[in-house]
Amino acid sequence: ARYICDKLGIPFTESSYYRDIKVWLPDVQFGSHAIPPCVECQKSVHVGVHGYRTNHCARRVCHLSEHYFVMSRQYICHHCQNKAHAIKAKASAAATAAGLQVEEDENTPQYTFMGWDARSLPHLPHSYGAEFPAFLTWRGGVDVCIIDLMRPLYDKGVRPEALSATLLELHSKKYTKSYLRYEHNLARDRQLCPALRREMYGSFNDKGK
Repeated sequence: ARYICDKLGIPFTESSYYRDIKVWLPDVQFGSHAIPPCVECQKSVHVGVHGYRTNHCARRVCHLSEHYFVMSRQYICHHCQNKAHAIKAKASAAATAAGLQVEEDENTPQYTFMGWDARSLPHLPHSYGAEFPAFLTWRGGVDVCIIDLMRPLYDKGVRPEALSATLLELHSKKYTKSYLRYEHNLARDRQLCPALRREMYGSFNDKGK
């Protein structure tokens, strides 16, 4: 974390504030043959890189004792893009001839998609899609190790609410250990410099730390 902060020009503070970021770029990790297949035609021959999202940089994923983030980039299928544009042009021409106003057609093929799209992952070659570490929800995600725990725990009678409370307990315990480590390190440093002053460790619900 200190190295990355130095590279980005961001002040580095307490190391336990930082979380892992898993970068999912299959065409970089496994080779150019593993570029994500299109979510519509399920082929990758016409797929290329389309850049990164601008509204958010990563998705937060819940792990057993802490969160991490996963990020990817957008891809575009030029074959489906041309198909979508042709459909729109044909619809627009027909509507203009009939004197009607064209509305957005939901049936137009989707030609841009994220590298982690659940419709694309199963079609990656050599089962590379199984290496993706999380199950993504609309705004966040859950690590696959928690998904793997759900079926055996639920079969044993554990309710979803109980599993959620257990995860909260594990996260709280991880936070408490980090808090105590911070205090012990501060006590150690004050033996060398009695005048040393530091801010309080961030609270459990402090999103800024």
